[in-house]
Amino acid sequence: MGKTTLAVLLASALKRCDVKVSLSDRDPQGTASAAADSFGVELGEEGDVVVVDTAPWLDHEPTQAGIREADKVIVVTAPSPNDFHSTIRSIKRIGDIRGGREGVFCVFNFIRQTALSRDRENLVEDFGCPVIERFLRLRAAYPNAMMHGWKSLPRVAQDEVKDLAVAILSVQNKSKPTNQP
Repeated sequence: MGKTTLAVLLASALKRCDVKVSLSDRDPQGTASAAADSFGVELGEEGDVVVVDTAPWLDHEPTQAGIREADKVIVVTAPSPNDFHSTIRSIKRIGDIRGGREGVFCVFNFIRQTALSRDRENLVEDFGCPVIERFLRLRAAYPNAMMHGWKSLPRVAQDEVKDLAVAILSVQNKSKPTNQP
């Protein structure tokens, strides 16, 4: 599961938590826009919370604008050393775009019950931004939901996404100083 699936799921979960939310699709592929209706999520930039889906590259101007405008930037990564290297580079670049890393957070997806995933807290010292304590497990239900909507998710998956959405809303915009690597 990637950033678009997470964006659509978070917007849908927030709606179900009675948050006035909309989804802004700034990715040229338009996948979030295509899925929004089946999740009952409004497209646009109106609401108490606007979830912005961006292109997967950081040199895309609409992506950079979304990064600059956002109160919180969520970087999605898997608990894998290979992914950590690109995540560290992405977080650094996002900090450069924002003029600091305040409001930048990391979320893990694809969590399995492995020693690496249990030890993820010790693996993120170099990220230079806080990691949201909630995460999403590896479930086939998440990508399947992109075709069939929120109601196709099993209750345990719905609850997992809602827990993550609430955790993201409640996390404070504090981050390590920008002079950290």
